[in-house]
Amino acid sequence: MIHRKTRGKIGSRGSRADWGAGSRWGDARWSVLGGSLLVMAGLGVMAPAVGWATHDVEHRFEVSGSVRTADGSPRSDQKVIVAHPRTKISETVFTDRNGSYSAVLHLHDSDAGDPVTVTVGDEEKTITAAFNPADHRTPRGGRVDFGLSVAEPSADRSVWWYGIGGIVAAGGVLYWRLRSRHASRRRLEGRSKSRRAGSTRVKGKSHG
Repeated sequence: MIHRKTRGKIGSRGSRADWGAGSRWGDARWSVLGGSLLVMAGLGVMAPAVGWATHDVEHRFEVSGSVRTADGSPRSDQKVIVAHPRTKISETVFTDRNGSYSAVLHLHDSDAGDPVTVTVGDEEKTITAAFNPADHRTPRGGRVDFGLSVAEPSADRSVWWYGIGGIVAAGGVLYWRLRSRHASRRRLEGRSKSRRAGSTRVKGKSHG
């Protein structure tokens, strides 16, 4: 009996000690977890703020273009670095399968007129961030092509081609209408001639 009581006391004391250690360990874990959640929440709030800034016209300058070989073939998966030397801001992108790329720099109104560099391999080109600082509606950007650039059809050229196509189509319709009218006239003339010839024959027989 004494042995059982002794074992029971030891077990109860051990369980209390373990519980106390566990509670302290649990508090420590909850503290670390809470701190991690706070840090993650802070990063989650700050990250969208940076992303939202570049969505505004007055905070974004988009540089796009194409990278091609000397014969005009597109160079896909080509590294392109777009940089603003004064603020040392740069964006690195890669061309798609068509050789096209697009990068957005976080520029402000005060950066108007600054040089912007675009680097592909050993070749570097520089353009000017040309925009009106007072205009916060018109998108800001520039285009830089490497190699043999393939010009995209402009809106004016497309309208011109559509106009030529419309004129050709209208001319074709008019031609077929005139041709059908001419054919119908020839048929009518042929019928009238056959009728006249028939009447002449009938008159000749009656006289004979």
